[in-house]
Amino acid sequence: MQWRISPHSLCAMKWSLGALIVSSLAISAVALTANAPEIKNAVWRAGAERLVIKGKAASRNSIVTVSDAESGDVLGTATVNRRKLWRLVLREPAIVPCAVTAKTNQTTAVKRVNKAPSDCGSSAVPSVPKVAEIGASAALPELSITGREWFVRKGDTGDGSEAFPLGSIQAALDAAQAGDGISILPGNYNESLNTRRNGTAANPIVIQAKEGRGTVTITNNGRVLTVNHAHHQFSQLVLAGQYGQSDLIKVKTAANGWMLYNSEVRESSRDCIDMDSPSNVVISESTIHHCLNAADGRTDAHGIAGASVRGLLIQNTKVHSFSGDAFQIDSGRTSPGWNNVVIEGSEFWLAPLPKAANGFSAGVVPGENAIDTKVRAGYRPKMTIRNSSFWGYQNGLIANMAALNLKESVDVIVDAVTIYDSDIAFRLRYPAQVQITNTIVHSTNRAIRYEDNIAQVSIWHSTFGKGINTFFQEASSEATTFDVRNSIFLSSSFPAEVNTARNLVVGDSSFNGVDVNDYHLSTFSPAVDAATPQGIGTDRFGTKRPLGNGYDMGAVESR
Repeated sequence: MQWRISPHSLCAMKWSLGALIVSSLAISAVALTANAPEIKNAVWRAGAERLVIKGKAASRNSIVTVSDAESGDVLGTATVNRRKLWRLVLREPAIVPCAVTAKTNQTTAVKRVNKAPSDCGSSAVPSVPKVAEIGASAALPELSITGREWFVRKGDTGDGSEAFPLGSIQAALDAAQAGDGISILPGNYNESLNTRRNGTAANPIVIQAKEGRGTVTITNNGRVLTVNHAHHQFSQLVLAGQYGQSDLIKVKTAANGWMLYNSEVRESSRDCIDMDSPSNVVISESTIHHCLNAADGRTDAHGIAGASVRGLLIQNTKVHSFSGDAFQIDSGRTSPGWNNVVIEGSEFWLAPLPKAANGFSAGVVPGENAIDTKVRAGYRPKMTIRNSSFWGYQNGLIANMAALNLKESVDVIVDAVTIYDSDIAFRLRYPAQVQITNTIVHSTNRAIRYEDNIAQVSIWHSTFGKGINTFFQEASSEATTFDVRNSIFLSSSFPAEVNTARNLVVGDSSFNGVDVNDYHLSTFSPAVDAATPQGIGTDRFGTKRPLGNGYDMGAVESR
């Protein structure tokens, strides 16, 4: 393939690399000033599996963003207390960085991690592939078959050669070794598949429809695929569960490096995809739908569910028509805990069912949330949601339907997201820590519902448009304060939660066309060139900031 999750560790290089990172950042960083954050200590406590970073900053209640100095990945945020001190503790991080940076809106500080392991840094363990490595289009990556190619045609009795195919996919899985490929010829295959042995990161076992997506359907009443082994890649398949009473795809803990690409998964009475605790999983360019269970009026059947998954990328994928959540993580709050989940370029939605399906009547909105987070006690994992859209979370079978239901001790970055046609866009609950940037919300009953005195919520460069009945709804959160900057509210007055000096209220004329949900700024909008720079380099649609004489307020940089 053109990309691959690397199996190699760069352990021997890590300490010299860490020193290079620190020295180069020190040279390139803005000169330290009295307003700069200070990292007093960064230490890895191996016995407790905790990374502790603490320091000082000039401004009380300001937000310090801590990142991996090598990769730039955000590790978390901390609020400066009244003594001008801050502290961030990461429990069981998937990657221990060699060095960290601390950033406020003024400048950046950098420090090597004391007692970091010899294999520290983002290259020390396999990482989630980035957008540029997979690509944003639906073009099929070049599958690398380094071993034998097995051919399958339903009902044949051959030896697996192209001239004499095997008669079942399972027979090919039974035979395939690391590096082999299984090319399935067109047809409907009534099978429940099980993997037999591991591939490797360099030599995965590839299972693909020979003539493209839509030509091969694998179907069974219930379980269609169980993945028990590492490094299997399934591509261009249709997997249909006939609304059977079992998870349609089950990905076991040993199934590290599993990939589903350019495929369709449909029709289960349980979860369409359910994962235990594998690592480095990719679901890309796929459609997952009709995961429905009408028992007791509505029973959870999720589009994608996982337990302690570490390193999960859901990319350019559509999930719809489910009776649970589009994506739910760790409902059992399992050990060791999930981490490093990235959802990007995707669309998760609900809508009234156009026709009756698996016990639900036509017109019913069967599900709950687009994303629902749960976390085991004493652990704080990371999730990034970017360049995605969520809609239709309203008029369903539960109260407080929300697109993003972010709760328990998660650190979530939401960037370049659009949410609409929902009861609640963001339901935020303590002790979650949430950063929202470049986000557009419109046509929702409640944009932000905040609960249980959630402490750390920042909303920068976002646009709250037409059709919002309530911008902020407080629920047992009298102590909550928001860090809202460079954001626009289509309203005649500011919400009470918003600092009026840092944000704007505007009318319809500030946008190109609110009636068609076009939130690009009009030429004479007061938001043009009016933002205070916060170091955010792109807008909702990836346009570079700034374009004009200064940064624009809101989610969209004017053209």
